[in-house]
Amino acid sequence: METRETLEAALAAQWDRDTLAVYADHLQAEGDPRGELIALDLQIDAYGNNVELSKRRTSLLYAWLGALVPVDNVHASWAGDSLKFGF
Repeated sequence: METRETLEAALAAQWDRDTLAVYADHLQAEGDPRGELIALDLQIDAYGNNVELSKRRTSLLYAWLGALVPVDNVHASWAGDSLKFGF
């Protein structure tokens, strides 16, 4: 089984969907919400987005970055707006 560091090094050397999918699986196995977020972004990238996927993506971003979510204006831009594939 590959380690997080090995997968991150592989992604740094060459960004590819297959390694990203394995990295997502690894993160999910560790209980990291970024794993499902990456898998979801891969699905959206391949097949398009819909309301259900968008809502799930938002909930995963909140689980991961909840402290950075603007509470005074839910429509304000925030860090989650610029993230894709967990980065």
